[in-house]
Amino acid sequence: MQTGKFTKTLVSLLLAALLLFSALPMTAVAAEADVAETGAASVNVSTGEALKNYLEMNGDYVINVTADIVFTRDSSVIGTRAECVGWAVLGSGKKTLNLGTHLIKYRNE
Repeated sequence: MQTGKFTKTLVSLLLAALLLFSALPMTAVAAEADVAETGAASVNVSTGEALKNYLEMNGDYVINVTADIVFTRDSSVIGTRAECVGWAVLGSGKKTLNLGTHLIKYRNE
């Protein structure tokens, strides 16, 4: 009876590991497929300004975020026109955002 329990546990652990490792590369595959199918340019960004620039450009882009990006807003201008300064106006075309393990954060100060 001990051998049966051990076998079930081992099979369960192997299946769990298989599921975990098979799901990891899917984001990279999706981004590569997007570039191949649409002819989109693949670009790397690590700053908020670079991200904004590529979002505003016309054309198809796969935007790979290579570092955490933090947008900040001065809380003293909330409700004024100055609050809107710095936001991107999307250009035409398809934009695919590949975050990988990075984050895009928004913070009030």
